[in-house]
Amino acid sequence: MSVDKNLHRIIQRLQGKLPEEANEDLDRWLTEPTNSSLEQDVKGVWSMTESYKQGYEPDVEKGLMRFKARIAAEEAEAAPLGKRFVLKKRSNWWAQAAAIALVIGLGLTYYLSSTSQVEMMAVTTQMGERKEIKLSDGSTVLLNEDSKLVFPTAFGDLREVRLSGEAYFSITPDPEHPFSIDCPNAHVEVLGTSFNLRAYPEEAYAEVEVESGKVKFSDPNLGAPTVLGPKQMARVEMESTDVFVLKEEDVPALNAQAWRTNRLDFRKMAMYKVVDLIERYYGTSIEFGNTDIKNCSYNSTFEKDVLNTVLSDIELAFGAKIKKIGPKKYRIEGGGCKPQ
Repeated sequence: MSVDKNLHRIIQRLQGKLPEEANEDLDRWLTEPTNSSLEQDVKGVWSMTESYKQGYEPDVEKGLMRFKARIAAEEAEAAPLGKRFVLKKRSNWWAQAAAIALVIGLGLTYYLSSTSQVEMMAVTTQMGERKEIKLSDGSTVLLNEDSKLVFPTAFGDLREVRLSGEAYFSITPDPEHPFSIDCPNAHVEVLGTSFNLRAYPEEAYAEVEVESGKVKFSDPNLGAPTVLGPKQMARVEMESTDVFVLKEEDVPALNAQAWRTNRLDFRKMAMYKVVDLIERYYGTSIEFGNTDIKNCSYNSTFEKDVLNTVLSDIELAFGAKIKKIGPKKYRIEGGGCKPQ
């Protein structure tokens, strides 16, 4: 049975249109060793091009490039820090991807050179480590701890990288070649801007905070994006399987970048948000006990201050007590809001 015919059947299955009598034949064909991975490959390209969404006109080239970036990221898992490696065209899955585009009937052309190779670079950081990376287009990336960036040593028509973790990006403007970042739980597109992006795979959210320029931010399914300007933040959270919620807000102080600036600036901020930022910056855990201050407004600025200084200021501001209840773990008790 031909590959093309079964590609068509797999796509019908994804659409929920595969006749019941054809399911058994397809499953039997997929049990053969040379065919077993095809369905997962098709699902990967399918989800990246968003062909399943009614009324959506997918960008096949971008979808395939994202697929290629994911493959590169997988190959980079075992690569040492700063390791260069050549990602050669895999004849099987590239042929399958091209066939998928044809079967779906997108009416778009994608040319794949039989000799094409992409030299990739994988840079990782350990806990407590940061690294600055210069990309071939002049853009710079400051990679935070416990993070990974996979990128080509030289950009082609598309400027695309993959991030797992957190990084600050300063992107060289190039209107003809938008810059995009693929990461867990989100997708980012920019022209020329600076922003902070957090997308750790173990966290059920991703967020971007813009310092300058504009950023287009969307969930990993490339749903309706939000466009952010300077001093704006957006977060995409997984609500349930494949269901994402995107929220945005103004952030005058840019506190998400505290890991880089060593500055926390709280301006009439609710204490539950303050605590989230303190936990992130100091790598600690703070819980609210018997207290009414969770929604109180807090004003203070800290720069390179130790955690005890911050906790003492909170105690003084609200008449609360903060107890250490474990290694890097605290509880706020008592206190109340001061009249505004």
